[in-house]
Amino acid sequence: MDGFIYFVAIIFAILNLILFFKLWGMTNNIKKLTKRFMGQDHPTLKDAKDLYILGEYDAAFKIYKTKFVELMKDQFSTLHNTYRLDDKERAEEYNNYFQKHQAAYQERLNKLGPEYQIDFSRYDSYQKMSDLHS
Repeated sequence: MDGFIYFVAIIFAILNLILFFKLWGMTNNIKKLTKRFMGQDHPTLKDAKDLYILGEYDAAFKIYKTKFVELMKDQFSTLHNTYRLDDKERAEEYNNYFQKHQAAYQERLNKLGPEYQIDFSRYDSYQKMSDLHS
């Protein structure tokens, strides 16, 4: 009878080890899923730079354009939800922010070539962004 109990205990210990490593592997999958669904798996400006270096100008341009539009939308939303500012102050803040980032993105796009241009005039004022959000 003692032999049977030892045998069951060894099997139980082995199954616990297997379970431990399976759970450990599942936590790595959860980390990957969290990164993917929490926005950390989207293309970044670094990815665009890497694509530029590789000669993938179309893909780099797409990332640059997406990031610029996201940046402007985020700034608009932030200012729109700031109640301490009136519309004139919001427009001034937005315009300053736009000019600063337009220059940076224009510099990046110039490296890609003249055929890769964003229509910055669509996003150049607080009012235009407000119309786009309507």
